[in-house]
Amino acid sequence: MKERDYLNGWLISLYSSLKDKNKQIKEMEDRVLKDKRLHEVQLKRVNKWLSDENLDQIIREELEYSQEFLEKLPKDNERKLELLKNGKKATLYMIEKVQKELRD
Repeated sequence: MKERDYLNGWLISLYSSLKDKNKQIKEMEDRVLKDKRLHEVQLKRVNKWLSDENLDQIIREELEYSQEFLEKLPKDNERKLELLKNGKKATLYMIEKVQKELRD
């Protein structure tokens, strides 16, 4: 096989990867939005329950753990989305470079 054939095969693979990344980005954007609203509702309730002075210590500790988790989770999802978008940029760059080599 010639190098050009390998580049064509790679280009096909890159386009497939780009299609997958676009789908993953869309799904993650939807998830981030949905989860953000859900976590706001959950966090509001947990904070309300934590304000109860008569709350059992074990329950308080578990609620505090939940509170930390709920505050952290949206940031984790946003980070995953950022990584997907960075991967898309890299894939687009490689597609551009391979296409240029095939044209030359």
